[in-house]
Amino acid sequence: MAFKRLIATIFVKDGVVVKSYNFNFWRPAGRLYSALINLDRWGVDEIIVIDISRHGRINSKTLDEIKKSNITTPLIYGGGIRSINDIHKLLAVGCDRFILETLLFNNEKELNEISSTVGKQALIASLPIMTKNNNYYAFFTSIDNLLKNQSDSMLSLEKVWLAYSELPVSEILIIDADNEGIFNKFSYSIAEKILNFQSKSTDKKLIWFGGLGMEQSQALLDEKKTVGVAYGNVNFEYELNMTAIRALLRQGSLDQFVRHVSIA
Repeated sequence: MAFKRLIATIFVKDGVVVKSYNFNFWRPAGRLYSALINLDRWGVDEIIVIDISRHGRINSKTLDEIKKSNITTPLIYGGGIRSINDIHKLLAVGCDRFILETLLFNNEKELNEISSTVGKQALIASLPIMTKNNNYYAFFTSIDNLLKNQSDSMLSLEKVWLAYSELPVSEILIIDADNEGIFNKFSYSIAEKILNFQSKSTDKKLIWFGGLGMEQSQALLDEKKTVGVAYGNVNFEYELNMTAIRALLRQGSLDQFVRHVSIA
């Protein structure tokens, strides 16, 4: 049995919540503590907090804000995770699951230790995707060893997908990096490409993020391998926005899209 989840995403940069656009432009959006409290109150299924500061470490201020919020909504954290010690710090403040990216490429031993400690069901692999000249690429800001014969930060999506299919994680967060932060601009061609790969090579479940609109979300949630859709900037533009999104999705074809009700 699996859950279809409505997920809220919060980006944090240097300790401050930001609205992110295409991963290269940011606007301050408030305090993490307040964002967590609001989303917890709005009844989302999960909250993702991603630190995009790219300092290679976990910000102690961010940990303090998470701990103070004392929310009951399951919390996923990503950004700056480099070791099992980081995982222990995050567990101590209430994080339930973890998004990994750089660690997937740079430290296989540490990755396996983390997976053995918390279980692969607690781990999500981040996969940001960009398009160029009608081709699809996995785009990473920091890579060393994902594919030994590649040195560029834009890697063939098909080759990367094969590597991801072997990772000790349970889910993959698919990000439309070109349209991230722009509501209703998600490129469904990315989804078609991934779903084609996924049907052949892996049983990992999928979470979608990056400019999703209602029709796109409904179509993706109808896919058997999809377990969730995630929204970011819209959470800071309208009060109770996630509640409104849930209501809109319920009005569509997804009768099964009800919080905490499992589907086959």
